[in-house]
Amino acid sequence: MRSNIRREGIIFVIMFCVIGASVASAYNHESLSQTNPLTMRSILYVGGDGPGNYTTIQDAVDDAIDGDTIIVYSGIYYEDQVIVDKAILIQGAGWETTIIDGGDALLTETGLLRIIADGDVLLQGFTIRNAGGPSGYGSGDNKLNIGVAVFSSAPDVTYTITSNRIIGTQNPNDDYDWGFYAISGGQENIIFSYNIVTETGCNNIVVEKTTGSTDLCFNVLDAGCWGIDPVYYMTYGGTDIITTQMVRNNTIDVGTGINPGGATNNKVTGIGFSSAYLGCTGTLDSGKYTDIIITGNSIMNVKEWRRGIALDNFAWDDGSEGEILNAHILNNVISGVSDNPTSFGIRLSGLVSNTNIQGNEVTGCDMSFWGRTGYYGGSTAYPGATNVHFNCFLGNSEGFVWEGPTILNAENNWWGDPSGPHHPDNPDGLGDNVSGSVDFSPWLYYYGPETSLPEVSITSPTKGYVTINIFGGLFTWKFKFFSTFAIGKIKVSVNASDPQSGIDRVEFYIDDVLKATVTTPPYEWIWAERGFFFPYTLKVIAYDLAGNSNADSMKVWKIW
Repeated sequence: MRSNIRREGIIFVIMFCVIGASVASAYNHESLSQTNPLTMRSILYVGGDGPGNYTTIQDAVDDAIDGDTIIVYSGIYYEDQVIVDKAILIQGAGWETTIIDGGDALLTETGLLRIIADGDVLLQGFTIRNAGGPSGYGSGDNKLNIGVAVFSSAPDVTYTITSNRIIGTQNPNDDYDWGFYAISGGQENIIFSYNIVTETGCNNIVVEKTTGSTDLCFNVLDAGCWGIDPVYYMTYGGTDIITTQMVRNNTIDVGTGINPGGATNNKVTGIGFSSAYLGCTGTLDSGKYTDIIITGNSIMNVKEWRRGIALDNFAWDDGSEGEILNAHILNNVISGVSDNPTSFGIRLSGLVSNTNIQGNEVTGCDMSFWGRTGYYGGSTAYPGATNVHFNCFLGNSEGFVWEGPTILNAENNWWGDPSGPHHPDNPDGLGDNVSGSVDFSPWLYYYGPETSLPEVSITSPTKGYVTINIFGGLFTWKFKFFSTFAIGKIKVSVNASDPQSGIDRVEFYIDDVLKATVTTPPYEWIWAERGFFFPYTLKVIAYDLAGNSNADSMKVWKIW
């Protein structure tokens, strides 16, 4: 008996060892297969005093493979050009201490940092200055000077350029000196965030016919040392941009720059989009945008000939070949310092359709808004289906200008005074001027933080009365009683008002169950559900446009 137990114990130990070894082998194989891809990734170091560190960023890029990380220590790196043709991360020690200086070198291809990889790239933590470029471009140093240039022929690639400082040539004569350039025809997605771009001879940012999505956000920009558009998008040659183009939460000073030629009317627009761009050069052209979002930007120092935001369709004739569709201009602050012509806050020109302009603050300009025909090729097109709501237009001398043949919906805006805008239909208005066929009523009577709740009261049924409505309305009666009774279908009527932002909606509840929502006066609902002669709680909630709410309620005995 004991020998059998011993034999079975030995067998159990052997089986346990075999199974344990198999599990351990499988675990080790799985662990190796999971960690193996990580062992393929390397970290390369540039600068510093470590053994084997690279002395130039380009050498490290040349030796890297897709997925590698390059860490660059503080220092000044004098490199004519850095070409990034691999999916890698390049991390500086911070733009304050890690500097790439291009020495204004003569190049065969544009871009001190030239990113052309077929995979994702991240560039972070550098100052980029003294970019050189190819020759034969404009006046000044006669070069196409670009701090960072990007281009990918592969879709679904994302280039992230973040937390850098890009300094231009600081020469207003260098009229082809750009901070960031998305080279014409690229398919990459672009995230350009938390950068500082200043002192360029031309634009801070140019995005030309890029078909991927873009997100330009949280940057600090200016009009350069000459004075030209800080952010400029263009498409042409039949290229339709259907991806989202987003410009958000940037701080933009459009007041910088002096033209050395002596002209004072440099036309500078903080954020500009131009479709069918070649139309402005005398060439019949096409190319559209279908999804633009401009939100949360602060555009300051809008002086004479300086502007805030412009969507311009340069297509000829009816503008259909360059239509800009479904743009959203939201929650931007545009601050003017001159009411001389022709400073403006927001302009739409040509066929720009279904634009939502909401929550913006435009002050101290000549024109707060300008909607007009296209500029070129005998254009007959005007913006269409434009909605302008809940904006603040204050202290703009010429005011809100609409030149289109249709009525523009500009209800529920603050015009600078409770009396509303000044317009032939509102001659006593003390707010900003409004010209053209504009539906501006109702307007906001107050602008600023909401300080009161909406007022709301149930006016029908009447508390303490019996209300009867039976046989399809053939028999109606109302008389005073000790409680509130309703027999049959009853109209519930509500008075709701808000002296500041206005009423957004009124909701009707029976015993805390939502029955109806009404967004425009009269605020009424037919209570048609049968009752069973016990008290119901009738409640209404009014919401103002600032999101505040107030309620009224009563007990109602209802039958039928």
